[in-house]
Amino acid sequence: MFTAQQLTGPVAPGQFNPAQVSGPGAYYPLQTTTDPFSGMFTSMMPMIMMIMMFAMITPMLKGVTSPAKD
Repeated sequence: MFTAQQLTGPVAPGQFNPAQVSGPGAYYPLQTTTDPFSGMFTSMMPMIMMIMMFAMITPMLKGVTSPAKD
């Protein structure tokens, strides 16, 4: 009645599998970076996105809420 659904596409052997929970790849991931600034940019990203959205939306709100100019 129900057919099996394939959750992932074709994965080449030796490639990083996001669903891997065991084995050496789970403890020593190969996708890590060594620069200390990537964590800072990653943690600052929501604040940067909020400031950019605020900067884009504020002039729009100023135009929407302004009194009608004849």
